Amino acid sequence: DVHLRGGHGHHSTVIQQRHLLLLSSITQEEDDGITLNTSQPYTFQIIISTILAIIILLQLILLSQFIINRSKRALEFAQPAAICILIVCGVFVTAVCYLYIYMSNLACAIREPIIFLSVSLMGATICGRAWRISTLLNNPLLTVGSGSGENGLTSRIERVRQFTLRTLSVLSGCDFSVTRLTNSSNRDKGRPIRVKITFFQMMRATVLMISPQIVWQCVVLAVPMLRSSYELSYSNNNFGIYDINMTMGQYQCQSVVGFWPMSISIILALLPYAIAYLLNVRPKYELGQLPDIIDEREQLKSAFCIFTRILVTSTPIIVLTYNNSPAARIYATICAVQGLPLALCYHIAYVKLTSTSTKLNLSMSGSSSLGEGDENGRRSAFLSVRLAEMYSEIGRLEQTVELVEETLAVFKKGNSGTLNLQNEGRTEVALGFTMNDLRDLDGDELKMIIQLLRLKGNALIQLKGPLGFSMSAKLNIDALKIFENCPAASKMKDHSIIFPIYNIVGLQIKGGLIDQDDECSLERDLAERFNHEAQLQAYHYARSLASVAEMYGRIGLYDEAFRHFDIMKAIYMTEEHPKLLLGTYSVDRCAVSFATSAIWYLQTSKIDKAIERCDYVIDRILPIYDKKDVIGTAHILCNIIRVLKWNGHVDKAREAYTNFIPDGAENHFAFGCTHKPMSLLLRICDESSEEYNAENISEDIDMIMSSDVDDMTDFNCMADGWSMKSMIAEVCLHLARRLNAGDPAKESLIDRGILMATVASKRVKASNGMVKHIMAYEAHKDVHKNLLVLANEEVTAVRSIVYDESDRVSPSKYRTSDSLESGANSNSTLGFAERLNVKDYTSNTHGSTVSSNGSNSKLTEGSASSKPVHILTSDKKKVAFNDLSSFVSAEESAASKHFSNNSQEESALNTSSSANSPDAVSPLIPQ
Repeated sequence: DVHLRGGHGHHSTVIQQRHLLLLSSITQEEDDGITLNTSQPYTFQIIISTILAIIILLQLILLSQFIINRSKRALEFAQPAAICILIVCGVFVTAVCYLYIYMSNLACAIREPIIFLSVSLMGATICGRAWRISTLLNNPLLTVGSGSGENGLTSRIERVRQFTLRTLSVLSGCDFSVTRLTNSSNRDKGRPIRVKITFFQMMRATVLMISPQIVWQCVVLAVPMLRSSYELSYSNNNFGIYDINMTMGQYQCQSVVGFWPMSISIILALLPYAIAYLLNVRPKYELGQLPDIIDEREQLKSAFCIFTRILVTSTPIIVLTYNNSPAARIYATICAVQGLPLALCYHIAYVKLTSTSTKLNLSMSGSSSLGEGDENGRRSAFLSVRLAEMYSEIGRLEQTVELVEETLAVFKKGNSGTLNLQNEGRTEVALGFTMNDLRDLDGDELKMIIQLLRLKGNALIQLKGPLGFSMSAKLNIDALKIFENCPAASKMKDHSIIFPIYNIVGLQIKGGLIDQDDECSLERDLAERFNHEAQLQAYHYARSLASVAEMYGRIGLYDEAFRHFDIMKAIYMTEEHPKLLLGTYSVDRCAVSFATSAIWYLQTSKIDKAIERCDYVIDRILPIYDKKDVIGTAHILCNIIRVLKWNGHVDKAREAYTNFIPDGAENHFAFGCTHKPMSLLLRICDESSEEYNAENISEDIDMIMSSDVDDMTDFNCMADGWSMKSMIAEVCLHLARRLNAGDPAKESLIDRGILMATVASKRVKASNGMVKHIMAYEAHKDVHKNLLVLANEEVTAVRSIVYDESDRVSPSKYRTSDSLESGANSNSTLGFAERLNVKDYTSNTHGSTVSSNGSNSKLTEGSASSKPVHILTSDKKKVAFNDLSSFVSAEESAASKHFSNNSQEESALNTSSSANSPDAVSPLIPQ
């Protein structure tokens, strides 16, 4: 590189002369200027050569690992021979990159054809592997155009994919014609034809896909105008400060016709990758049969993402430094060339190799163990099951049996390495599995073993013929023994893995392969067991039926509700299902629906059946219900109380609530606030035979005035048939009836009850005033009406005035104007000013006011107290009723005047002088 710098004055002239002498010593001078030939620095060549050598070494190590581990079952479906070809192509591409550093005429002619052929072969290898797997799993000659979706239709992409598969099969010489491979009528639709595609047939299809690239590269090499040659190219540079026209020369590989031959090579190189991606876009039913080691769509996406990023970075460098900096241009070109091969070697080869490098060595029989918590071993065992399924699907039955035996040996730990003095643990159960082996299995491992035995049995039937049936029967019996004796089976929620074994054993019993007595007791017991296990797994269906039944009951379609409930009742197992439902859904809504159905009987005027259903719940459901489920227990009890209380069975309801409500329910986050009000309601309501202790009325009033229910709990209970706010309002009603007229506590209870009842009335109705929750409305309407009637009666009560009679009739007690004037000049006014305090409305000093939500409010004085109870006007509850209310009666119309009359009465209390009841306590109304 020559760097020219200008100067000033005499020194500038000297520097220019020296620069010109330097240029003349290393360049050739022509008539029109100076020509400077540039080349790569030796340091650059050494560094890049070292980097390429390291990459080749890593690729060779990866290749050797695939060769060493080619016998692993996990790699067999990855087709290690094809991956080895892919890695070798990557090595060739890396080696050819040396020709960018050490250029010659031969290097320029052969480097691009070798690179494009290697990259095309990598893509064709991936495409050939995808074609082989897809053809083995689903013969395109039978599926093209026939459809594989639920509607018998195929997508456009799937039709193109099937056409591509068939075209490759025809062109590669693997055209399995329909005349030779017909689908018999007794064969299941969609079952793959048992064909075999060898590695050489796959390579024939691979060569077929790169044949256009091979032909084109031969044309390029044969035509001198198309191939690149080693030439010296020039670019002009004008150094204005020196008045020098310099021509920069560098050796490059370029074609006479330009870049269009390379563009065609790039398109032909990308074509196999596009076909490979298309073949990997498989339908869902086929993806479910493939292990992740075979599906390469995501790997191709990741590889091309990396390649695109490298191109975006290197292409501008190549363009900007094409004529000026050979080292930068060559470095960027090597990066662009290496981007795709290295990305493919990593995602296609290295990732597959590391995914199978686990502690579970499937090629060693019995030498490995699947320890508890060994996730790598569990994933490999699961992969072996998938591989066995694929072997069975493509007809490689011998490999299926071999793989199953090798995998089963992994789970047989036996008694080695353990000190077990109990002979029971060493007893063989079946197929070499001891009790010690079965105790160490978890649910997933047990499923793998049952599935492997089923695959082996099916493979033996196809391999051995009639002899295979008896061998399969023995395997199925062993599978049942393993399932029955494994402790993990009792902890599994889903037992459907054993259903195919029940089915095939039943067929083998009827077929005479398994002996049984003349009474067919074995077949009968198997059928009953199969039915029991299948019904046990139907708890999800039972839960869905209960949900549908509750929905129909809530909207008043009781026939539909009972129809779905009867189906649920036939499926529901009162002893087995509650545990499964609680573990999955946290609440056993099936048990709750039994109690809810009693309300449906009540709504349809079938009182006897409603009471009978409540008795069934009390006798059969609640005794075995899990007491840890406070929410479910509370829902059941609320529903049966809703039925029993409204039909004169309050004592039975109270007994059920006392016996079955869980301990500590008062502290529950959802139903803790309803425990004490519910207990009080069952003791204080009119139908109760238990005598209420009036001495505790003050405590009960304080409790109910501070009680409230959160919205979610109230909405859930209201959906079942009873609003908890309505229940609190009913407690206020019963307590208020036990107090005397004019008692401030009674007025507070009425106001509190009306507040709760108003909220409940709004919630049981829709926005247009029509009833939305029928059962909850029926339980609530009388409570609300009675509260309004009681409030109207309370308005007419005579109330005393807080001021003494002597203060109002003896004006002589007040001071005259002279005494006031003399007092104004004395110091006594200081004592008067200290008596003036601003009232703090944020604190409840008397403890008698009722907050807007009713919480944290207490009545410190009972009805017999002589101290005045202060009730603020701002805290008095005013209730406005909608004109659309559907339960307005004459009594309610009269009761609605309570609020206007009450307000007028409060404003007149300061001037009223009537005090007929000396024991009555009247409120202090601040002006």
